[in-house]
Amino acid sequence: MPQVSSAGYRIDLGIYSEDLPGVVDLGIECDGFTYHSAPAARDRDWLRESVLVELGWAIHRGWSTAWARDPENEIFRIEEALSRARSVVTLEPEVEVEPPESQVEDSPHPDQEATSKEATSLPSDDLDALGFQEYIEANIQRHYNQSPLYSELFETLLGLIECVVEVEGPVHIDQVIERLRVCYELGKVRGSTRSHVEEVIKKAVSKNHILSDRQQFLWKTTSQLERPVRQAGPRKIQEIHKTELKKALQNTETLMYGGTKEEIITETRKQLGFKRTGPQILQTLDENF
Repeated sequence: MPQVSSAGYRIDLGIYSEDLPGVVDLGIECDGFTYHSAPAARDRDWLRESVLVELGWAIHRGWSTAWARDPENEIFRIEEALSRARSVVTLEPEVEVEPPESQVEDSPHPDQEATSKEATSLPSDDLDALGFQEYIEANIQRHYNQSPLYSELFETLLGLIECVVEVEGPVHIDQVIERLRVCYELGKVRGSTRSHVEEVIKKAVSKNHILSDRQQFLWKTTSQLERPVRQAGPRKIQEIHKTELKKALQNTETLMYGGTKEEIITETRKQLGFKRTGPQILQTLDENF
């Protein structure tokens, strides 16, 4: 049955129980115009699916690209999902069949329309939990009496570096140096100047002022390794810590309800903010899948 809904949330297809009238054993969500046109995961139909799952629904996602490649395999996946759903004893969700919007002749009463919008809205906290957060860069300021970067005192550089790490950690050393470059108004940081900064960072790690995994990533406290996933922002893919990449892939896989590995990697790349899946991005995401 197409366009089955519950609690104001509509699903594309529903397979009804053979034993219990009015009970949907499996809801099937199909990728379509809404999925392809929405700019972020929080704006897409995954939010609706997550709510229906909380209400006791079993959800299966069908992908048009996979259907075009191998329809027989997609039918098999649906049958497997239906079999799993019918093998689990759950509470009977409230189900009501609504006609597609195109078949509704009369416009809703203004009061009814307002009620519908309220029913399909979720708190902002729930929306934030589903999306990748914006990457925030540290804004460090240089004092006029400071020395040139290549000869700056350890204590002065340590304070600036700690500020960057506290805001951005886990942060790649190249991003830390980039903040210092902007702070000291330099064109590039290389040669003896970069060596001096790297020595200060190495000393700071040895004295436990900051932490490092010896892979050129720095953080202030271990709790930063558990922070919510952030968009790439100014970072290259290799400048994103593996804990963030793994969590990004896991979150995307959960929201996609069983997409293929290729689809999950592609969607993760989009949510991170990269415009195309280049070889380096593909390799890095594949290694952390």
